[in-house]
Amino acid sequence: MAALRPAITRGVCSNLFRSVSQAAGPRAAAPRVFDVFQRWNSGSTLSYPSELKYTKSHEWVEVNEDNVARVGITDFAQSELGEIVYVDVSESGEVLQTGANFGCLEAVKTVSELVMPVEGEVIEVNTELESKPDQINKSPYGDGWIAKIQLANAKEVSELMSSDDYRKMVEN
Repeated sequence: MAALRPAITRGVCSNLFRSVSQAAGPRAAAPRVFDVFQRWNSGSTLSYPSELKYTKSHEWVEVNEDNVARVGITDFAQSELGEIVYVDVSESGEVLQTGANFGCLEAVKTVSELVMPVEGEVIEVNTELESKPDQINKSPYGDGWIAKIQLANAKEVSELMSSDDYRKMVEN
């Protein structure tokens, strides 16, 4: 997700709202743009569960007792991408290094790479995303998980960001 654009400044966002509203008529595009602006402006509707670990490239990791990590993209990432329409992920059985590309997400207006947050073997991909890629938008930490990874080195997870550190990163 390194390709995510920086957060929109308040002035640019309000100008965008005005110009879209004027170009398309007062009711046509305004609710969608206003909803996005309101969500971004409030800062409180995006969630970063404390039990997860986070990366600078906007992936999250949840590890169970068997050293299997469930991986997905953060609420911030899905909100920046917009409506996700296609998911392409590495296949089960692939062994990937930390930082390797393990797939991509296609949104209505952009494509973003998925970056492997930890080293390990892909043991399962969320096949539901083939027919319902918008699950990532609806539930990024639940049904929108992307892959399960058998960790090669569980200690790598401790090097990832906490929810507080991730929140500070995206808010700056």
